[in-house]
Amino acid sequence: MFDRPVVHEGVYFLPLGGTGEIGMNLNVYLHQNKMVMVDCGSMFQDPDGVLKPRPNEFIVPDTAFVEEHRGALEAIVLTHAHEDHIGAILALWHRFPVRLYATTFTAEVLRRKIMRTAEPKFQDILSQIVIVETNVPYQIGPFVISWVPVTHSTLESNALLIETKSHTVLHTGDWKLDAKPVLGPPISTPAALGLHAHSIDSVICDSTNALKPGASVSEYEVFEGLRQTVAKASGRVFVTCFASNVSRLVSIAQVAKDTGRYLAVMGRAFENMISIAKALGYWPNNLKLYSAAEVAYLPEREVLFLVTGSQGESRAALGRLSRGSHQGVDMDADDTVIFSAMRIPGNEIEISRLIANLTAKGVKVLENKTLNCAVHASGHPCQDELQALYQYVKPRIMIPTHGALAHLEKHAELASQWGIKRCLQGLNGDLFQLYPIGKHVPNFTKAERVLLGSP
Repeated sequence: MFDRPVVHEGVYFLPLGGTGEIGMNLNVYLHQNKMVMVDCGSMFQDPDGVLKPRPNEFIVPDTAFVEEHRGALEAIVLTHAHEDHIGAILALWHRFPVRLYATTFTAEVLRRKIMRTAEPKFQDILSQIVIVETNVPYQIGPFVISWVPVTHSTLESNALLIETKSHTVLHTGDWKLDAKPVLGPPISTPAALGLHAHSIDSVICDSTNALKPGASVSEYEVFEGLRQTVAKASGRVFVTCFASNVSRLVSIAQVAKDTGRYLAVMGRAFENMISIAKALGYWPNNLKLYSAAEVAYLPEREVLFLVTGSQGESRAALGRLSRGSHQGVDMDADDTVIFSAMRIPGNEIEISRLIANLTAKGVKVLENKTLNCAVHASGHPCQDELQALYQYVKPRIMIPTHGALAHLEKHAELASQWGIKRCLQGLNGDLFQLYPIGKHVPNFTKAERVLLGSP
């Protein structure tokens, strides 16, 4: 079926997005002339400044290879609900219409994205969504795939255990170790993944924090840091974060309750994600939410606003507040803004402009780097967590993915030091043979970024 040098009995990994860059994850596994796609993500920022997307455009991976061999594609399997893992599905699915496998939360996020569009053609996707249970094997073509729960910065994130008769792969997706994640299963050590009964030959692993020593911060530490910071504020507090981090949203709501404040939500992204969390039973019933209008006349020290716009988006709630153009709410010098989010590469200018507008109003702006406590935590593993995974799994082969070149290089270097005998490093479009021997074929297919109109 393939007109390229792909061995029938071999097991191969082909990254088309996310390897050599941060964002836009799309990966393909090949075996017995069949393929499965893992994730289908997009990105709106343009770190290199090459494509320069307009407000109605976004960036997706080049899927020419998949389209050329669409008859071999068995399914798209999704690890979690972040946009850099599911954001290109609406734009690309009709080029290779196959079933989509996802857990309940990821499926609901995708379903609501579809329902918000005015395009009838997107309704076709709904009938192809298969809801999976975790730790249950699913036969998908020549692959047996199990979703393995991990902790990350959105609900129901999973690694994938991908088994064939000759080779077993652990595709980590985005993960970290977190003994107190606020929501979801605690994963304090890799042993909690429950993989002891499996002999894993290859690990395809998240490299986002491979440059950082130590371990990532727990979501519970962020909850405590937010509570401590909000308790010290004398006026109104505005907190901004990523809407997809439901654990963080619950923490902010609990902080509001613990510090005697009413929580008002400003921004459709938050409203949508909280609605999903409530529908699926993730939102605690005792955490109440209000509109901006409902808290407008309360004393300032009794109000906490949850606002969109952590990446400097001009049309988001915080952007409009910083310019004085948000109807019904005006910021003043006694207010505090807490950024409970990282600065995504490519958004630095917009975020700096936003902070300049806020400080010009006399508003106090707080970030992790300005505080002695954590108000944000990464969802990715640092070096100690990576080492713990390899010591537990003991694979013969590892391939670093999901990171820029510097992250991949450091990850491979460290894995080699930790005893992994075969560390294969490459970029999007490179082919990696996992079985019968581990080898790397550079430039197997083109894998460029593609600019599309937003669906």
